Amino acid sequence: MPRAKNSRKLPVLQEKAVMKRIESVITREELMGVLETTDDQRARKLLELFTDPGPSHVNASLFTLAHRAGLTAPELITLFRKHQIDLGAIRVARHIPDIMEDTAVDARSETVECWVCDGDGKITKGKGKARFTVVCAECQGKGEVRVRGDIENRKLIWESTGLINRRGPLATTNINFGGAPIESFEALVGKAGEIIDAFAQEVSDDSA
Repeated sequence: MPRAKNSRKLPVLQEKAVMKRIESVITREELMGVLETTDDQRARKLLELFTDPGPSHVNASLFTLAHRAGLTAPELITLFRKHQIDLGAIRVARHIPDIMEDTAVDARSETVECWVCDGDGKITKGKGKARFTVVCAECQGKGEVRVRGDIENRKLIWESTGLINRRGPLATTNINFGGAPIESFEALVGKAGEIIDAFAQEVSDDSA
């Protein structure tokens, strides 16, 4: 992860305070798991320092070790954020087969008991001696009716299997945040990133 040109570098005292806050909410083991998944050389260096049994490293603070590796607090937060988003995407993906199957089931048509004649196939009309029965017009005397599967779920199935052109991102959501619709999973992930960035900024400001 090369350092971005606009990467913020905090004053030393503020950097130490933010690093201390990071240590209070993220365990050393969690950070090591994050560092193991990146090819950034500075992150790899910090991982080596974490696992170095030398006395100058075992009892060193996160600030000291990160400083030796060349990583700043905002960069560590960014690494952790990206790692968490990747984990979230993996966990979401694990449920995709079940969700697709549920979607396919909802898209299927089914035969149910006729709601007009309650499955009898006939309807009684009139009162007293004038009562008579007629064939149920809804089910044509069968006692059952066919209910078409959900049309939107059918479209999703056709799109996900490539049988028709996709109208937009495969994963969509109808959730509204303050009245503004988030139309794709990618956009939702982006919103999550913005929230985490805002938290990181708040941590930095509080530690100033």
